This record gives sequence, C-alpha cells and structure tokens, in this order.
Amino acid sequence: MGGKAFEGITRRILKNEIHPTLKWLRQKWPDAELQSGNYMTHLLGSAGKAETSGDLDLNMRIELYDQAVVARQLTEFLGANHVKARPGNNQIFTAVPIQGDPSKGYVQVDFMFGNYAWQEFSYYSPRLVPGPKDFWGLGEGESCFKGLYRTELIKALVAFNSDWILEEDGELIARVGPTFFHDRGCVWRYRYRPMRQDGNGRVLAFKEVSKEQFLMLFPSALTATQDIITKPKQLVTMLVNEAGYEDSFCSLEGIWRTIRWYYSSEELDTIAKIYIERLNSLNVEIPKKDFARLGIKVA
Repeated sequence: MGGKAFEGITRRILKNEIHPTLKWLRQKWPDAELQSGNYMTHLLGSAGKAETSGDLDLNMRIELYDQAVVARQLTEFLGANHVKARPGNNQIFTAVPIQGDPSKGYVQVDFMFGNYAWQEFSYYSPRLVPGPKDFWGLGEGESCFKGLYRTELIKALVAFNSDWILEEDGELIARVGPTFFHDRGCVWRYRYRPMRQDGNGRVLAFKEVSKEQFLMLFPSALTATQDIITKPKQLVTMLVNEAGYEDSFCSLEGIWRTIRWYYSSEELDTIAKIYIERLNSLNVEIPKKDFARLGIKVA
C-alpha cells in the first residue's frame, strides 16, 4: 500500500492512465479471466478518486487463486525485480508499465487477495475535501482526512471492544477480543505479553495462543464472544449496537459523529487514547488542531 514497495522505479499515475494500464495488465495475464469484470471494478481505496494515485490496489477473490501460481505468472512477464510476494498478508506487490509502455514509467499495482465486500470496506478511502474544514457539513463519502485516519479509528474502536483485558501497573498485558484484518475480517484472538527471558518485565509484542493455553495462563479470563466477522454491516452493528450506520463509517468525521451517541465521554477518551497510540506507532502526522475541533483528545 502507498506505492512504496518499488521506490525509485514507480511513479504516481494520472487518473486517465489507470484504465489503459489495467486493460494492458488484464490482457497480459490470462488467469485474470478467472475473476469476472474489468479491473476498474476491482479497485480499492483511493485509486481513481483524485487526479493522481500513488498505487493501484486490486481485490482478487481469494478462493479463485493460488497465490504462488499468480506470483510466478506475474514474474514471467513483469520480471523478478518487479514482483514482491507477501503470502503471509495475502498480497503481491508489482511494478507495472503504465499503459504497457516502460518508457512512460511504472506504477505499483498491489494484488490484494480476499473477500471484495470486506476489502471494499476495510480499504475504503473517502473523497478528500480541500479548503476550509466544515466537519459537520460534509457529504456522504467526503472527508478532510485521508482514508488511513478513518480506518485506524475503526481499528481503535475494535480494540476497545475487547471481551476481556488484564492490566499490570497501568499497562495492558493480556487481551481476549477482536482484531481488524484488512484481508480476513474481524477475528477474535487470545493474546498476551510474555515475560522477558531475564524476568525484568514483559516484552512489548503480544503473542497469540490458543484459548486453552490462554485460560491456563489466565484462569479468570472470559472466552471470546465470537469467532470472526466478515461482513461490514455486522461489524458496524457490533461497534454501535445498532444497525443502519454503515454509511457513517465512510469517513473519520462520520464515525466520530456517530459514536458520540453510543459511548460515554470517558469511553471516548479511552478510544481516542488507543487511536492516537495507533497513529503514533505508524509515525503518522497527528493534526492536533483539526482533531481538537472534532473533539478527539490528543493528550
């Protein structure tokens, strides 16, 4: 994502270059026919919504393809230096000649294997509105913030809705609850932070274990309420305890406006804390003034 897998090789692509580039790609790759429709209908995220795009993200129906075979086929006509497979994340990054002509440069095209309805939601990016910010007067699918800010807030909400947590000296050390995955859906997991080998505190990274292993370590823990959610409507309903708010989850503004009705001020403060921690971990710029106008506490 973001067009950075082939820095120095790829460039941003113009809006009018997208269709001929994807048409060339489809013609060069015979197994594209396994998935009906042209590539323009498979685009995810912000591609094609602005005058230029950093990369093109394509949903590929995971049940139709063997990713190892796809990586080999793409390598045959793009070249080994222009293909990077990430099977653990169900992704293949490629550098594709724009309009099929290397002299025009290359654009990064990412093959994202998964369920289209879920990925359309998980990678959704609203239309950016320039100029003075009127947070409450935006139209559906419009935002003053990039899609990343919207999606990370959803992830913070998901993390907040844990079934069970355990803290030690004010730090979270164990959790039973859902995790938001772009490719798989919202998956309930059992995770904890093991002790360091020298016994001096706990490691920072969480370790996932089975339910049985977790309950042996933390007998007082509650078991997960669900296994997995793969439908956006079900996830939104879980987060606000009411159906019919999927459109509100298209932007950061829409989400924050909605959850103010369903969470207490104390809960919103905790959600904001989780949210800011997530943004900091990604080294993303935090627009403090704009967040303050929305009512999102930064500190």
